[in-house]
Amino acid sequence: MGQLDADAQWGRLTVDDLAIDWTAADRERLEVMAGLRDRRFSETALAEYGVGSTGSPAQQSGSRG
Repeated sequence: MGQLDADAQWGRLTVDDLAIDWTAADRERLEVMAGLRDRRFSETALAEYGVGSTGSPAQQSGSRG
C-alpha cells in the first residue's frame, strides 16, 4: 500500500520534485483515452490521429512557473 504525504492536496500530483495540478479537464481527457483503449484503439493509432495531443498535465506544468 502506498504512503500518503501529510502535505497532500486535492487535485495535485506530486512525484519527487515535480508537482502537477490535475483538473476536471484532465480527468475528462483520461476518461476519453481509457474509453478508446477499451475499444481496442492502439496507442500508435491514437498518436497517429493526434488524440490526446493537447498536452498532458506534466507537459502543461512546464509553463507554470
